[in-house]
Amino acid sequence: MGWIYALNRTGGEIWQNSDFLAMKISLIVGQNNTLILGISNNEQVFCLNGTSGQELWNKTFENTLTEIEAVDLNNDGVEEVLISCYNKLCVVNVTNGYIFWNYSAQRQINVIDSGRVKASSLIDVFIGSADNKIYALNGSNGQEIWKYDFFTDIIALKTIDINNDTLTDLIAFACWDSYSERFLRYLNATSGTIFTERVDLSDVHIWSGCIPYNPVGIVHDMECGDIDGDGYENDLVVSTEHHKMFVIKELGTVLWQRTVQEAFTDIV
Repeated sequence: MGWIYALNRTGGEIWQNSDFLAMKISLIVGQNNTLILGISNNEQVFCLNGTSGQELWNKTFENTLTEIEAVDLNNDGVEEVLISCYNKLCVVNVTNGYIFWNYSAQRQINVIDSGRVKASSLIDVFIGSADNKIYALNGSNGQEIWKYDFFTDIIALKTIDINNDTLTDLIAFACWDSYSERFLRYLNATSGTIFTERVDLSDVHIWSGCIPYNPVGIVHDMECGDIDGDGYENDLVVSTEHHKMFVIKELGTVLWQRTVQEAFTDIV
């Protein structure tokens, strides 16, 4: 948390901005400019000129900000900003901070992702919440498409295109409950119904029933990519709190796992 610095390729400072104590930042590269979006420790979202570091706008929210992402929801070539403000998801105009729409879950929103589930539709938004639900929302207006109810907090999720047709087919998600059960499941992205039961990271195979304490720990982050080199970006990389990383091929086969010395939270 602190100042924002822009550096050149050799490490020289281009500019610095000390107006915001930044917790997270995101880079948006447009046709004519580059923007720096971020959230600060005093419940502000800010936007900076990427060339000069000068503030373009800032907006104060009423509650804790936890996530920020930039996605072109309406296919107009301009990205919108997805912001989670405790239990509320806000979609904001990147050029001026205007709120297009918002959607409220019953408890804190833990994770956001986006994808297109129909060939005729624009980008949709998926959120996982501490109210034990996954929500699929129309990215244009925030209307609920479907809602999946579970028995515990949704702490991580990732949209997956399994066949490179640009459509989201599956949603992998991870949960956590008071019995320390850690696992992955997959939802059908179109209907919001269970597609595949469980990928059990403790024994490295698929389960269909419940298991006791999983020693790998809470899932922190998930990303998709073509890890096995088959040309499809449908392999899932998972990081957990107990210093472990897993690469899961398509629907549950674990390609490899690795333990590192220090805990990590983000994958790119």
